[in-house]
Amino acid sequence: MPGPVEPDESTATTTAPGATGGPPTRPGDLRPLLRRGLVGLLGPLLLYHLLRRLGVDPAPAVVLSSTPAALWTGYGLLTGRAVDKVGIAGLAATALGAALTLAAVDPRLVFGRSALITGGVGIWFLSTARGPRPAALRLSRPVLERIFHRADWDDLWARQPEFRRIWRVTTVLIGTVQLLDAALRATLAWTVPLDLIPALTTATNLTVGPVLLVLVNAYHVRAGLYRMLAGGRWIRPRSGRRPPR
Repeated sequence: MPGPVEPDESTATTTAPGATGGPPTRPGDLRPLLRRGLVGLLGPLLLYHLLRRLGVDPAPAVVLSSTPAALWTGYGLLTGRAVDKVGIAGLAATALGAALTLAAVDPRLVFGRSALITGGVGIWFLSTARGPRPAALRLSRPVLERIFHRADWDDLWARQPEFRRIWRVTTVLIGTVQLLDAALRATLAWTVPLDLIPALTTATNLTVGPVLLVLVNAYHVRAGLYRMLAGGRWIRPRSGRRPPR
């Protein structure tokens, strides 16, 4: 009988911020994730433009276009279903947008809510980088544990400085990109025509996430993270000598 096949570094993936939660899926089966991502990204955009064609003002339209996803998240909270942190943040953002709309403030503040959330995520990542549980490690571990079943994460964290360094660097990288993304979103919210903001925001979501995922995984491959998780082997130190087993 053939033995278990170890995962290859080229097929391992690390999750982006907020990608935890939900029912387990088979490794490599990305269809449910892609369906949810497309609906979550394109659904609000299409609904927004439909409402605008019906004569709804920009600020109420952007709030109403986010309502279905917020209602689904609220339903998950009420019924005890697994709800990820991004869904909860989206629910809070929708409530904030509704409050701003009812207060009749500048509509651009409603569009700028995504910059506020993204910036908050970036600050949270950076604040955990030197702590005992960096945010990147906390969010990536549940996904990677489905692939690298034999890895002892707690032992790797306790014994291998390079393992800790990888996750601290990853956390700083993601946090920095999130802050840059927040600055871009704020700039768009205050400089471009209102009806262009939803489309540009969707384009930003479709670009920044995949690019960040590629950067993070390229760094993990280069640093040897997947070798460590697959076989528990040591990373070759900078001196060129392998530590004793």
